[in-house]
Amino acid sequence: IYHNLYKDIDMKVYGKDFTMKYDLMLYPGSDASQVQFRYRGADQLFIRNGSLIIETSVGRVVEVEPYAYQLIAGEKVTVACNYKLTDGVLSFTFPKGYNK
Repeated sequence: IYHNLYKDIDMKVYGKDFTMKYDLMLYPGSDASQVQFRYRGADQLFIRNGSLIIETSVGRVVEVEPYAYQLIAGEKVTVACNYKLTDGVLSFTFPKGYNK
């Protein structure tokens, strides 16, 4: 776990089904717009059907559409979340907002 990768945001990196995965944990009052990734070595980045497509010289990597949730009163509540690409920088949008 990378603690405070961004202010009040931790990142957990792990392997699942022979792929690298990550979870971002946002704490109350944190600002999700701080989270921005730039992919070095990628020839092309684009979003197709909600998934991030990363084209490299050795092949294609697909990051499936993001899944976000909040714990509200101990219950998992799904939060709508999308990838956003701006000038090659990946961030996340929350079209219906979320409980900050």
